[in-house]
Amino acid sequence: MTIFDLEKKLRQKLSEKRPGFEAQKIMAPRLPDGTHFHNTPAPPDTRKNGVLVLLYPQEGETNLVFTVRTNHLPTHKGQISFPGGGFDTGEDAVQAALREAYEEINLNKSEVKIVGRLSNLYIPVSGNILTPVVAVCHVKPSLVASPGEVEQILTSPLEKFLSKNYVKEEVWRLQDLEIIVPFWNVFDIPLWGATAMVLSELVEVLKLEW
Repeated sequence: MTIFDLEKKLRQKLSEKRPGFEAQKIMAPRLPDGTHFHNTPAPPDTRKNGVLVLLYPQEGETNLVFTVRTNHLPTHKGQISFPGGGFDTGEDAVQAALREAYEEINLNKSEVKIVGRLSNLYIPVSGNILTPVVAVCHVKPSLVASPGEVEQILTSPLEKFLSKNYVKEEVWRLQDLEIIVPFWNVFDIPLWGATAMVLSELVEVLKLEW
């Protein structure tokens, strides 16, 4: 599937009803009794964030872009994430995601085509609501990591995330609790948590179309 075909399919699918938490929870951390943390209502004053789920073509494949957060950041240190961050005054999710992507990885917004949005995701541990903005570049963008925020830029073919071969599950001890953590074993660092949950919904949207 070319990037143009994928863009068309995604525009169509994201304009329809999205699978939401039913898709997100496939990759959600949970307690051994099955309790999830992310399906609780968000408080009215919860901080809003826009993140950019960016796809681009390279050597016949479609790639996804991720960042590794530096250890200087106050939350989610060293974890894999999508570029993005909190809304500035007057911004919406698209504006915030594009501005943050420029600040974090030097992505020129003139190269980006916004395709649609995935479902919002509340993250209780950091008190944020994510709005994932899906976008494509028709050619490979030139990206540079901002040293203050991004330890490393990671890319991977989308096709890997459409295969169950890279999905693992382990029991981790987090905040004095034993947590069952699904993750994608694609990089040297596990891709888990909110980023994995967002990606899980994208996979569910795409899997019948790929």
